[in-house]
Amino acid sequence: KICGKAYSQSSQLISHHRIHTSEKPYEYRECGKNFNYNPQLIQHQNLYW
Repeated sequence: KICGKAYSQSSQLISHHRIHTSEKPYEYRECGKNFNYNPQLIQHQNLYW
């Protein structure tokens, strides 16, 4: 628990934790922009294709 939310899978907790820490581990090297979640990165990559 971080903010009163509980998760059955640790991956869900890690993803939610990024909301609180502003962590953006997914980087698109073409432009240097970072994202919280991989699907956001993929969506951004599609702008360049």
